[in-house]
Amino acid sequence: FTPQLQLRGAITKTIARPNPQDILPVRTVNDTTLVVTDGNPDLRATESINYDLGIAYYLKPLGVLSASAFQKEIDGFYADSTETVQAGEFRGYQLTHPDMGTGGRIRGLELEVQKRLTFLPGALSGLGVGANHTWLDAEGTYSNRPGVKLPFNGAAKRNWNVNVFYARGPVDLRVFVNYR
Repeated sequence: FTPQLQLRGAITKTIARPNPQDILPVRTVNDTTLVVTDGNPDLRATESINYDLGIAYYLKPLGVLSASAFQKEIDGFYADSTETVQAGEFRGYQLTHPDMGTGGRIRGLELEVQKRLTFLPGALSGLGVGANHTWLDAEGTYSNRPGVKLPFNGAAKRNWNVNVFYARGPVDLRVFVNYR
């Protein structure tokens, strides 16, 4: 819209391949922890189509206020599968192996503010502060629960961070506090 107020959007397609060690047909047994870990040569690539839209207002002389919304349509994703072995040599052990979720969707909103405190005198004008907050709605369908949408394993509904920084000349120091 103007040099200070910018709207950005993108539609992208991404691909992620499994960890090469996860696709090896190898079994590892830990008799101390009673865990058997198998590889899974049937893992395939994960693909997603991503929609992103954001607006940013650049503060003079140095800073930004921004809001972004995004959605990711995911075809397959990686999730570990765990079960207790019921019979045989490893009865009672936990059997884990990498597995594929069948699909999912991640939607989110992110708000951000960053501002360098240039109004401070002299060397202090290199100080700055920032914060961002992200809200996520992430659900997927797992192979062991077909037709049921469940939360994505490991996806937090809220993430935020605050930071204080000093950036002047060759010096760039930052301290972050992150919450998930």
